[in-house]
Amino acid sequence: MVEFALSEPFPFEVGEIVEQQNSDIALSEISKYLSQEMLKEIVLTAHNNIQDKAALSDRNTLGMYRQAEITFALRVYLSKDGWTLEPWSGGAFLCLSPCRTKSIIVATATSDVGRHHGMPMTTARKGKGFEEAIRNSKLDLPDTVQFWVLLFHWKYNKVQLELSLPSGFVSHQITGYKQRIILADVDLTKFDELERKQPVEEYEPLVERKQKAG
Repeated sequence: MVEFALSEPFPFEVGEIVEQQNSDIALSEISKYLSQEMLKEIVLTAHNNIQDKAALSDRNTLGMYRQAEITFALRVYLSKDGWTLEPWSGGAFLCLSPCRTKSIIVATATSDVGRHHGMPMTTARKGKGFEEAIRNSKLDLPDTVQFWVLLFHWKYNKVQLELSLPSGFVSHQITGYKQRIILADVDLTKFDELERKQPVEEYEPLVERKQKAG
């Protein structure tokens, strides 16, 4: 997948970095169902579900499959903790915590993902809705909502992960983070040694729709 770079140099806010050994504590503060082990299971579930499609897919399509599968599995897990889907931008949804102060989306990112000294950026340019979410404007949500992004970088034999809270957005790219929770790489070479889990259960997501005025 093509890795984009900013056309002009911009200051990149580093923010707080939570190392792997402390990541489970930080994740549990976002949702009691979030953990490194759970996110690893989500990635392996996605890897399992796209095996039949991989051989017939081009690089960009395969990237979309991976993102979609990770997103779906994450929403299933978070729904157990009362998270709901909120209509967002262009027909997409935001996954919101029960107290409506946190949201999580999934995005592909550069090879700096999960690296302490890295400055990860998304591999696809993001639009106005993404920018408004980072800047917390026009979302019709509380001013205190946190817009978390589960960044992943998929290599042939591993997936790099981190859950991060963006702080800046310039030229369709994230330009800094308030916090980066560094997660362990998911080793795909050991996938066949694992007992394959049952596919993620189907569920009807709870979607909160805004009432029209009048």
